[in-house]
Amino acid sequence: MLRREVSTKRDALHNKFANSSSQRLAEIFFNTKQIRELIKPESIVGGYSPINSEIDCLPVLEQLFKLGIAICLPVVSNKEKHLTFYQWKPGDKMVRGSYGVCEPLTSNKEIIPNVLLVPMLACDKHGNRLGYGGGYYDRTLKKLRARKSMGGVTAIGLAYEGQIYGEIPHFEEDEPIDIILTDVGAIVIS
Repeated sequence: MLRREVSTKRDALHNKFANSSSQRLAEIFFNTKQIRELIKPESIVGGYSPINSEIDCLPVLEQLFKLGIAICLPVVSNKEKHLTFYQWKPGDKMVRGSYGVCEPLTSNKEIIPNVLLVPMLACDKHGNRLGYGGGYYDRTLKKLRARKSMGGVTAIGLAYEGQIYGEIPHFEEDEPIDIILTDVGAIVIS
């Protein structure tokens, strides 16, 4: 029930503000001190190709690419039910994968992000997020966070401001996000 309610609200927001929201999101991304501190020349930033009415992170990725930051996008592994990331640059050929998501070619170099932009249907200010229910991002975040020797990963959840709720139900297997980034501002989770 909550997923359907949130999806309807998100779709309405998207239809009304899509282009300007994505540009504001990019501005806020680059003007948030805690995010700027994460992005270093050696950073690898994982994003996503938006589906339905998810807020578009591609303007952020394009600007990062222009700065010389390595960018990657996920490919869904239905077998292991997690995401694998492949290097991507604006203009690269994409293929339609699982769930209708555009994915980079698996012939591209596989790389591991240390900053991950995560789409959300909803979230709360405690870092709990609601996704589509498949658990792909939860399993992937858990796996990436376990790689402490490689620095782990910082998860930045992206959403429209109207997708932030007082409290989102969460379970033990749910992985929280570290920063919430919306078209209005950023919230750093302590």
